[in-house]
Amino acid sequence: MKTCSKCFTEKEKTDFPKDKNRKDGLLSWCLKCNNHRYREYYKQNANSISKYTSKWNKKNRAKLTEAQRLKRRANLDKFRDSEYRRKYGITLDQYNAMLLNQNYECKICKNANQKLFVDHCHSTGKVRGLICNSCNKALGLFKDKAEVLLRAAQYLTEKL
Repeated sequence: MKTCSKCFTEKEKTDFPKDKNRKDGLLSWCLKCNNHRYREYYKQNANSISKYTSKWNKKNRAKLTEAQRLKRRANLDKFRDSEYRRKYGITLDQYNAMLLNQNYECKICKNANQKLFVDHCHSTGKVRGLICNSCNKALGLFKDKAEVLLRAAQYLTEKL
């Protein structure tokens, strides 16, 4: 147990931020007090912090890009899971289950051995299946309208 020097509340050591410069390796303020202090500081200095951060980011763009690329590569499944959740409301496990159910084939053209993309209804957001890039582009060009696709199929089957 440790006592916060700001709110004078006795708390678990896990409730204190780490500080390698202190004997016990922990800050004297608890997480709650410390977070409050930083929030207040940011409110008072938002403009100067924003300017400094922007300037630093521009100066170190290559370093940032490389760090982000390495982080993404090291945690690819985590990033893909996050992206699928955000964009389509499904997990990476659900994506993999769909992939298995479709025998690793495009749901439309049945071609295998290519990257499959999540196809979803743009009006409802509901996931329809996994399709290849060519089929995805084709659906986009037909604006996801079934009647237009049916007319196109009829056109292709007409005898010349």
